Amino acid sequence: MLLLSTADRAWHIFGMYNDQPMMLYLLISVYNFAKNRPIMGSIWFTMSLSVKAGVLLMLPSLLGQIQYNHGTLKLIICIAIILGF
Repeated sequence: MLLLSTADRAWHIFGMYNDQPMMLYLLISVYNFAKNRPIMGSIWFTMSLSVKAGVLLMLPSLLGQIQYNHGTLKLIICIAIILGF
């Protein structure tokens, strides 16, 4: 697609070049949360946040999921990890 369309190539060059690593880190984060490893998931969430700030839209649901599934202590630890890095 990028080889044939000049408009798509311009979008890729100027704004969407780092979406793939961000989504990879976010996918690894969601996988770790699904496997009941919230601290490791928070670390990967921080990695995706360092690539692009659009991941902040997922933060309220992520923190609610940590609170619901793992409790307040894990929530505080995960918030400290996300803010610390």
